[in-house]
Amino acid sequence: MKSNEIPSFFTVHDLHSETLENGVQRGIFNAPGFQFLEYRFAPGAIFPVHSHEANEQMGLVLEGSIEMTIGDESRELSPGDYYYIPRGVPHGVKTLDKPVRVLDLFSPPREDLKR
Repeated sequence: MKSNEIPSFFTVHDLHSETLENGVQRGIFNAPGFQFLEYRFAPGAIFPVHSHEANEQMGLVLEGSIEMTIGDESRELSPGDYYYIPRGVPHGVKTLDKPVRVLDLFSPPREDLKR
């Protein structure tokens, strides 16, 4: 999918995809006012604690279960569970015993992930 073309319909195969150092895969979709990422984690994967100073983040667990830490609170999340991360708040994820798929939304879109 070309960055200047925004389709009305698309599939996961149309997303710009990449594999991160820790083996986590993500597909990225950008539109002028929002951005979403589909993450795929293997069992036992860790996405280290980090923060986004300029972006709010919301997400939905689609498959599998994760232990998510947001600030000082940790919670196990399963399919259908949502989470919200305010700007600048440290957060990280650890997957449990099954593959995981989550959908993250960023507002405003992250500049480092625009393609």
